[in-house]
Amino acid sequence: MKSFKFVRFLAVCSCLWVVLHTTSSMCDQTDALIDKALNQSGLTGQLELLGPAVLSAVPDDAFPDTKSKDEIGSFMKKAAGKDRLLALVREAVRENFNHEMLEQVISFYESKLGRKVGRLQAHALTPALMKSVREGRKNTASMDEARLNLLRRMIKAERVTQYNEKLLQSFIKGLIDGSLGAQGNRDPAIQEGLEGIEKGTRLDEARAEEIALVAFAHAFRSLSDKELEELVAHKESEAGLWFDSSLQTGFNRASYETGKALGEAAYASRRR
Repeated sequence: MKSFKFVRFLAVCSCLWVVLHTTSSMCDQTDALIDKALNQSGLTGQLELLGPAVLSAVPDDAFPDTKSKDEIGSFMKKAAGKDRLLALVREAVRENFNHEMLEQVISFYESKLGRKVGRLQAHALTPALMKSVREGRKNTASMDEARLNLLRRMIKAERVTQYNEKLLQSFIKGLIDGSLGAQGNRDPAIQEGLEGIEKGTRLDEARAEEIALVAFAHAFRSLSDKELEELVAHKESEAGLWFDSSLQTGFNRASYETGKALGEAAYASRRR
């Protein structure tokens, strides 16, 4: 029961969130550019916080004791830590590599506004911010329609509602695959429960957009209307759309890997 409760909360909180060169030197240069864009945009920070953010959302009574929670956190850091997840996202961007588009993305994040946005995005998965988002419906209630429309444009450009659904599916698949254990023994009750949770956490488009609106409003609340408009223009640009599309592929893989690591940790916990 404890282990099922653990994986259930992991699944629920997951809702909150090749063009290869032929020489190694060219590959290194490509990876260096990709890493530069990921660092400047704050996405490397998000990958580092992904595992801890998930665990922080799980109630303490879902674990037998504090030691168990710490052990699961340590396992997650080894199996799906920042370096592993960063490699998956980097690979996805490399598969769809476009030097001109990437240079434009880097140019934006090197600007004064871009640096500010990068810092905000780097902290998008901090426990404090996630808690504020969950409690922050009033943030949009007091917002003028013009600003809300800018946020809606960004949500549409990034295809946030569709993207979040794919992330959840990847996470659940990883949890199921991870729960197989080393001998490939699938627990039918756990699998059935996880699949039921996936269906139960699917949201209609209007509700999904509402949640995204609250999250974006809170994450970018320190931007002026003019700054927000400039950010939206970048997100809607050809370079912005290319970068987000590549990132979505990478984050899907990272979400699967995270779910798999947590599934493996849950399996190990059940075996004790």
